[in-house]
Amino acid sequence: MARLSLIERLRAFEQRSDLSPPTSFQPGRDSLLGTLQTDGTLTRDRVAAFLASETGHVISTATRLDLRNPLTQLRDREVFEIRGAEDAYGLTWPQDFIAVDEILRRCARPIFEILSLPELEENEVTQVDDREVVQSILQDLGSSDADIEVVNSFDLADDVADLADEAPIIKLLNMILLRAFKDEASDIHIEAEENVTRVRYRVDGELREVMHSPKKFHNAIVSRVKIMSDLDIAEKRTPQDGRMKLKLGRDGVDVRVSTLPSVYGEKVVMRILREGSLVLGIEDIGFSESQIQVYRSIITRPYGILLVTGPTGSGKTTTLYSTLRYLNSKSKNIITIEDPVEYQVENINQIQVNRKAGIDFASGLKSILRQDPDIIMIGEMRDEETASIAVKAALTGHLVFSTLHTNDAPGSYERLQDMKVAPYLLTSAIIGIVAQRLVRRNCPRCAEPDAADPEL
Repeated sequence: MARLSLIERLRAFEQRSDLSPPTSFQPGRDSLLGTLQTDGTLTRDRVAAFLASETGHVISTATRLDLRNPLTQLRDREVFEIRGAEDAYGLTWPQDFIAVDEILRRCARPIFEILSLPELEENEVTQVDDREVVQSILQDLGSSDADIEVVNSFDLADDVADLADEAPIIKLLNMILLRAFKDEASDIHIEAEENVTRVRYRVDGELREVMHSPKKFHNAIVSRVKIMSDLDIAEKRTPQDGRMKLKLGRDGVDVRVSTLPSVYGEKVVMRILREGSLVLGIEDIGFSESQIQVYRSIITRPYGILLVTGPTGSGKTTTLYSTLRYLNSKSKNIITIEDPVEYQVENINQIQVNRKAGIDFASGLKSILRQDPDIIMIGEMRDEETASIAVKAALTGHLVFSTLHTNDAPGSYERLQDMKVAPYLLTSAIIGIVAQRLVRRNCPRCAEPDAADPEL
């Protein structure tokens, strides 16, 4: 497919007599595109029409595009996959034209090029200057108060909550939650900087900035989160942890909330746990055939400890639940203790850690051992007491599964010895250790073979 280079189009674009730069433009300092937009000389439709006529490509002028999963080599240069497009990649208006052209030239497949004009999109989407603008943004996104239902009840305690309870702030936070759910984000980060509040989502393991608002709204947003998660809105000097249960349409969502004081204000992280999430089978979690055979031989033993290790967010709990699904039957008493309970599975007795009620991993595990369990799953071995009880349980005829934060499988022995577990007990108790990482999966609907340049 013949394609006029971006740099050539830009030059032709800048040489048009009817688009002469305004007097305020200074070469080498200003972006001509940005200056013309600010000056009012350009409109989105005009630029799109010109580029379409020059290149023969369809140029999208949508205010917001459903852009997902940045192309790895161009993550910082605004090249994205486009959901629903026949061709895999879309290109927003970049700053480094030559670098983008060079990489796109090496791609073996056609490139669907779009114009998104970051300056305009930023003004229309992410600059929240006052409550009227907040309301217009929400109207554009099509969200409303009815989109989110807070299941747990709460009371407004004092005047500190007044600003947080005003409709625009409620709608703004609802928008943040709805968009995160739509984008399949696992975490929401609300961060205070010197002059703005930044919102980022973790999608497919990577943080992506989605919007920012003026700093004056930060305390109200944080207070609203605290109210919804039953935290102390007056306490801003110490970290707090809470949770909220939401209904987004027909979907139930459990949100774990953590606040942390920082230099410019409190940072909030919300982890999204979808109720009724599908538990994958062992065949679906990425193991090879030979690995599946070895793994099945381990998990079908009558007793011992199986550890799954890896960094946070690497799918350890998902692997363990796939294991429980494989072993689940009415002839077995399976009990788990977790913080939080990420999947809800029939025929499995699941215990939520509740430190306020005196239930932690160690005390919960002691109680589980009095419940005649066949299989025990411990969400995480965090302390000496939990590790000691788990090892003793494995040595007394129980099959125990747990996660452990280590970088590799051999490191698990060192970690458990640091928890004062005797080496000879570990040798007898441990039947297997799995160290895992996550890699991004190709889209099962649109993935195609592609011969990439060796330099990429």
